[in-house]
Amino acid sequence: MAQHVIILLVKIVSSVERAEAILDGQLYCNTVGYFRENDRYEGSFPLTGTVRINNVMFDPEDLIEPPQLTLSRVSDLNVFCMFAWAAPKLDKDRITFDPVSQLGSLKRLSKRFGNHAVVITNVTKFLQRADKAVAPSNFRVLGRSRNLVDYVNPDDGIAPPTTPWDLLAVPLRKNKKFSHEKEYRLVYWTTSQTPGPVTLNIGDIRDIAIRMRTADIYNSLKINDLPLSHFE
Repeated sequence: MAQHVIILLVKIVSSVERAEAILDGQLYCNTVGYFRENDRYEGSFPLTGTVRINNVMFDPEDLIEPPQLTLSRVSDLNVFCMFAWAAPKLDKDRITFDPVSQLGSLKRLSKRFGNHAVVITNVTKFLQRADKAVAPSNFRVLGRSRNLVDYVNPDDGIAPPTTPWDLLAVPLRKNKKFSHEKEYRLVYWTTSQTPGPVTLNIGDIRDIAIRMRTADIYNSLKINDLPLSHFE
């Protein structure tokens, strides 16, 4: 995936109350298994080579589509998703970014997720705080990862994870049909007797984020030909 500069992160929500909770630093992280309800390829891997099912051998090339492997440990990972306003890093000094190219994606996400948003204007500080997220007393954060989502063909062969740390990279790949979402994801490996959604606390972020209606984002932000130092 090409190197990008993340200009803003936007969390779209359905109400002012949910936006205020995020500004308080409360990150509601659902599970990969929950997101699989919308994308059956979420957190899965296409199997390659001969597959044995009930002692019958199958060649994936003879099937309508490659069989998918889903790991329960991946399904239990917790994820916080955001819309990323990002631009390719064309050279070492500057970027040129046209917000118009992001507008279509933002409108589609607004129709699906809501009319309110938290716009994170200092991405570096936000990610530093996210790296130190504190779980509630019945959870413990064992590991974490974060990055822009890489949108791929779900039938392409991908090696399944072989270590617990490899698991954290799995939710950073998604079916390319969702590429309009332009996601940035925080992935947390937490532990609990009952895996499920968890709210992690990163502390108040009102010094680096603002709340606004999604319809106002485009008119409020003007970004063009800014130095890279502005985002670092």
